[in-house]
Amino acid sequence: MLDKKVFGLNKKGIGNRLEAFALAFAIHRRYGHTVVLDWPEFDLLRIEGSERGTCWFWPRRFGHRLYRVEDFSDELARHRWVILKTMGRTHPLTTPYYLEAARCLRLHRLAAQKLKDFLAQNAPAGLIGVHLRRGDIAEASDTVYDLSSGRYQAVPLWWYESTMTRLTEAFPGVRFLLCSNADSATLDGLRGRFSIVTTEGLGLLPPAGNIHGSRTHPAVDLFALACCAIVVGQPFSSYTHWAAGVLRTAWSHRDHTLLLAPNGVSHDCYACVSPAYEGPTFSQALHWTGLAQQPGQRFEMPADFSKLAPRIETAWLPEW
Repeated sequence: MLDKKVFGLNKKGIGNRLEAFALAFAIHRRYGHTVVLDWPEFDLLRIEGSERGTCWFWPRRFGHRLYRVEDFSDELARHRWVILKTMGRTHPLTTPYYLEAARCLRLHRLAAQKLKDFLAQNAPAGLIGVHLRRGDIAEASDTVYDLSSGRYQAVPLWWYESTMTRLTEAFPGVRFLLCSNADSATLDGLRGRFSIVTTEGLGLLPPAGNIHGSRTHPAVDLFALACCAIVVGQPFSSYTHWAAGVLRTAWSHRDHTLLLAPNGVSHDCYACVSPAYEGPTFSQALHWTGLAQQPGQRFEMPADFSKLAPRIETAWLPEW
């Protein structure tokens, strides 16, 4: 019997590649293909059941390329080599395997222990995760955040500042775990206003070939955000989606994550941007809350917000 393989997406950021892995895992479970990946984060990240490798000459020459998740069908079973050129998103055939795919992720045990110690030391009054995405996307307006005018927009810095100010008022002494690829000036400005911590001091350097532009390790930050009960993030970001929704739901069903992100989402980019989405990707663990969209506008505290302390939970961290 010929060894069937599915080659995962090895470009873009780790959030997009995780979406592609979920699709590759569904192909593996349904049709028996071995998942082959070659990610720079594999120095500290392991994905159980996958092989590390590249797409060599013959698969590149004769393999079947899957460009759209909509083309996922039982027709894939007859192809020896499948090369993913798309991300997962949601599909009736892939959804049943989504959380199972997330449970394949493991963080190196030494990195996991460093992360646990770091989080415990920096959360005396609570710790709130913040994913501030910059670099590959830009703000469309200095006054309004409106995704109807463009799909990929950076959440304005003023929105983060407004939200973090409100959280500081709600939880005196709280610290913010900042995971970002923003420039030094932006990071220094936030440090001047809020109590900010990052994983940069753990000595877990970004891997060679890191395209995120961050000074921290993307896989470590991903698990660090997932340990936070409250995450402030980007609505269409797959990185925010996996940290605040998928990992926590897959590994720790008893704990809930409150995701704070600006309202006004009108495009079905990922399942995480849809307030009406109730599929197994999130189960009941992700609470979507729309907040202020204009500078100076304050948001009302959600009913369940005051009941959810800015705690951390690390017992669930999967290691290898």
